[in-house]
Amino acid sequence: MLAVRNSQKKLPKIPAKKIPASLIYEVIDGKPIYYKGYREVLGGTKKISEIMGASTLQNMIIQYMLRILFRNLDEKKYHIRKVKK
Repeated sequence: MLAVRNSQKKLPKIPAKKIPASLIYEVIDGKPIYYKGYREVLGGTKKISEIMGASTLQNMIIQYMLRILFRNLDEKKYHIRKVKK
């Protein structure tokens, strides 16, 4: 048997009382479940908006707007593309 050392960096444990409620995704049986990447937000390497997904309502609004755009824009004149931030 060969023992291999895990090369992944372990992030330090952060006490639950210091984590803001905005980073909690859901609470099950009194235990908070945090957004994936919450430690990076606490560490200052990411913003809260970078780790949160869009809500169902936001998704529906975006889909509706895209349907309107695709139906009404002339594809010969306009090209719709995603803009990188």
